[in-house]
Amino acid sequence: MFTRGIIQNTEDYFKELNQRPDKCIYFYRMNGYNEKCRQFIGEYAKEARKSGIVIEGKIANPTEQNLSYYEEIMGMDFQMSMGFLLTSLKKWLPRMNDYQRENVAAAFYDTLDAMRKEGKNENMLKNAYIKFMCWFYYKFERMVNNLGENNVPKILYEGTISNYELKILDILAGAGCDILLLQYQGDATYQKLDADSKISKELVLENMQPFPEGFSLKNLQEDMEKETKLKIETSAGDITVKLYNETPKHRDNFIKLVEDGTYEGTLFHRVIKDFMIQAGDPESKKAPKGKMLGAGDVGYTVPAEFVYPKYFHKKGALSAARQGDEVNPDKASSGCQFYIVTGKVYNDSTLLGMEQQMNQMRLNNAFNALAQKHMKEIYKMRKNNDQDGLMDLQDSLIAQAEAQVAKELEFKFTPEQVKAYTTVGGTPHLDGAYTVFGEVLEGMDIVDKIQKVKTDRNDRPEEDVVIKKVTVID
Repeated sequence: MFTRGIIQNTEDYFKELNQRPDKCIYFYRMNGYNEKCRQFIGEYAKEARKSGIVIEGKIANPTEQNLSYYEEIMGMDFQMSMGFLLTSLKKWLPRMNDYQRENVAAAFYDTLDAMRKEGKNENMLKNAYIKFMCWFYYKFERMVNNLGENNVPKILYEGTISNYELKILDILAGAGCDILLLQYQGDATYQKLDADSKISKELVLENMQPFPEGFSLKNLQEDMEKETKLKIETSAGDITVKLYNETPKHRDNFIKLVEDGTYEGTLFHRVIKDFMIQAGDPESKKAPKGKMLGAGDVGYTVPAEFVYPKYFHKKGALSAARQGDEVNPDKASSGCQFYIVTGKVYNDSTLLGMEQQMNQMRLNNAFNALAQKHMKEIYKMRKNNDQDGLMDLQDSLIAQAEAQVAKELEFKFTPEQVKAYTTVGGTPHLDGAYTVFGEVLEGMDIVDKIQKVKTDRNDRPEEDVVIKKVTVID
């Protein structure tokens, strides 16, 4: 059975099992709300829909047909023993492996035993057991077959919970599921069921308020699916962009900087024709003419969020600047600097050549990684002038690199990329290396105007192009 851990922050919910203390699961209930909760609930709901289940309202009781089928397959026997539970689960849910089955059986036993200690008689325990088994089969069967995997299945329950619903979630938690309860009406009803909070703990964050009237997962999802639009007012004209919801860290960081006024007065400090225009350096505010810019930051980076190949460096792409791979192997983005792609139009043969180069680069990278592991051996051969040994090792590493790359899919541009790069243009060599987190909706003529300005040897416009204001558009 899985133990229940104590979270330090909401990010703990998204850690894989092997990253958690004692490989624990988390079972919490949330009785209040703030902006941080909004983001957390949205991300958790997304994970629950992918790996587990979202329960909006009550879990429907088994129908007469459900119960009839259970009786036909299983009969009506019941025993409060691990042996009986293991045998029953193997027959009723045969796709579970032995490890999963043992955890589920142990969780079943502990929950039923707790009910017995509460005063439930044998017949009541039997009825509860059958109800839980039907729920497992008809509601949770897809999910329970992933129990115990490194990516923990997640359950999100919305609304006031009943006694038996809490019991089934208790079983699922013991079997290896993360669980989050959203208690819109507060904790009073829950406390009647679990006064000592033995089953779940209350998730308390700073500055939480009661849930807004009318709050629901459905409304939250609709709200979060709305793409954020912003207007960038510059001395050259206005540019309207949208931010992608699939890159939430970059989206939320950009919105925060906008609301804090970070970009007001900054310059487009790096402009390269047929490539991109870059802005967001805080040190560019009121910077004297000719000063080299681009090193300013806000004291943090944003983890890379590659949604490739869906989002790529087509003309008009809004992307995050970053430091080079030699000092930034994780490709984390600058906390504030961004660029808008202008690029150029490519023909089909050029793109084909790029594909070949990318595949050759993968082979070179694989070879170099293997060679690095043999550096001591290589140094020794060089010292001894062992040319035959070096050639044999090289041939061996090439063969290993080729075998490794052969297992991977060959790099190819998608039809969407080919269409964009051969019509409107872009910068395909940046794909998969820099986070694309939005795109221009209106004002591409202003972007083109900016990229044509005269620049100095550091690619800074000789006449400042200023960001006057950035605002979120409702």
